[in-house]
Amino acid sequence: MQKIFKHLKKGFVGGFVLLMFIGFAVDTMQSMPDHAQVFVDDSTKIYYSPMYFYDYDPGAWYSLRLTTAEEAHDLGYKPHKLSRKMGYFYQDTGVLLHEWIEDLGIHSQEKRWNPDGSWNW
Repeated sequence: MQKIFKHLKKGFVGGFVLLMFIGFAVDTMQSMPDHAQVFVDDSTKIYYSPMYFYDYDPGAWYSLRLTTAEEAHDLGYKPHKLSRKMGYFYQDTGVLLHEWIEDLGIHSQEKRWNPDGSWNW
């Protein structure tokens, strides 16, 4: 009977170590939700992250229309190449362990997109 407990203990410890390794080794990303606000250029059929204009081209958004990512996708618009390259349409949520902690309700990360579709940064 002690051998069984010894093997179970080794299996449990080994499984826990493996789970922690996976939790720290796997990075996770969250893509832009459909309700996120984007600027669209109807003449070029390109959509932009609002943060692109904050970082690179302030004031250039005046001639663009604000809509949701879902509408831009439905219209067949393509993402602005530099906005995509800079990672504006994704949020790096860290390692998988952060996701688990958030799912358990222990700690919540700040999200890039608010529930109303506006951007935090």
